[in-house]
Amino acid sequence: MRLRKYRELVRFPLMNTNEQSLSQKQNTFDGARKLITSTGLVLALCGLLTASRTNAANNDTPVTQPASRLVAPADPKEAAAFQEALEYLSHSAKAREIISYLQNCDTSCKVVFEFAPSEATGLPSDGFVRQEHAIYWIPDWGFRWNHGFASRKQTAAVALLHEMGHAYHAATDPARYERDCKPYSDAAQRNLWTSPEEKRTIKEIENVVSKELNEPLTDRHNWTGVWADHYKTLGPKSTVERKGSRADDSAFSNFGNN
Repeated sequence: MRLRKYRELVRFPLMNTNEQSLSQKQNTFDGARKLITSTGLVLALCGLLTASRTNAANNDTPVTQPASRLVAPADPKEAAAFQEALEYLSHSAKAREIISYLQNCDTSCKVVFEFAPSEATGLPSDGFVRQEHAIYWIPDWGFRWNHGFASRKQTAAVALLHEMGHAYHAATDPARYERDCKPYSDAAQRNLWTSPEEKRTIKEIENVVSKELNEPLTDRHNWTGVWADHYKTLGPKSTVERKGSRADDSAFSNFGNN
C-alpha cells in the first residue's frame, strides 16, 4: 500500500526594519551560510525541518501530495508483482498516459489479485468492475493464441493494461462507457469484438501499448472458434510457461503458490 507523502512548505518570517537592523540581518544570513559550510548539508536540512515544523504549529498549512488513486494490493508480494508490471508498462508512452491518469484522477481504483466475478461464460478472467472500482488481475496469467502457423503470447502486464483501459474510459466518459459496454446488435461485430467498449479498448489502447512493447497485436475480443488459452507464466512481464501447471488448476488463483 502506498503511503501518503507530505511536503511541508518552509516560510521564513519577514522582519520589520524597526525590529532588526540591516547589519543584524546580514549577520543572520552570514551565520546560516557558515552553518552550511562548516557542518554540512545534513545540519542545514535539519534546521529547515525545524523551521517547517514551527510554521506548521503556527497554523501554516503544509503542502501535501495525494496518495496514488490506483491502489495496489496490501500484501507485499502482490504489491511487488504489481509494481513490476507498472515498471514494464512504463516503457510504453500510451501506458504511461493511462497509468498516470488513474493514479491522479478523482476516483480511486483498487487492484485485486483474484479472478473477476464470473460472466455469462462462467470462465475465470481478468476484468474491470465499475461498480466496485476494481480491477481483477492475476499477475502470472499469460494469454496465447494461434495466428496462422505461428503462436502468439501476451504478458499478464498487457492484460492488466487492458483492464486499466476500461477503468480509464469509465472515468473520463462515464456515459459513453455505459453505452459502449452494451453488446453489438450486429452478429458479425458481436462475434468478433463483443461490444464497442472492448473494440475501442483493444484498438486504441491495448494494441498501441503492445506495439510499443513489441508484443503481438490482437484482432478480436471473442476467441470462439480460435485456438486460444491462458497459461501460467514466470511473472507479470514473462511469456515463459511455468512447467507442471495449468491455468485452470484449482490453486491457480493463489498467486505464486505453485
